[in-house]
Amino acid sequence: MADKGPLWDQLVAQHGLQPYGLDEIVNWAYLDMALGNDMDQVSSLTKIVSTGWTDLWNTEATITRQLQKLRDNRIIP
Repeated sequence: MADKGPLWDQLVAQHGLQPYGLDEIVNWAYLDMALGNDMDQVSSLTKIVSTGWTDLWNTEATITRQLQKLRDNRIIP
């Protein structure tokens, strides 16, 4: 994605977004680790719930809420 900075700058101008550079809003190292590793990504909350943990968030709702905040703050279109 290193060569996508100019494309991002164009999107920023077209949509009137905050003037952040692509490298300022994306952590590519984290994304590479999260999506490009050989570790099993399946997890279960059964054990933690069985110990009494009850504060669980809906993943889809959380991601949707965070994306909406980025839109509201004019960081993404």
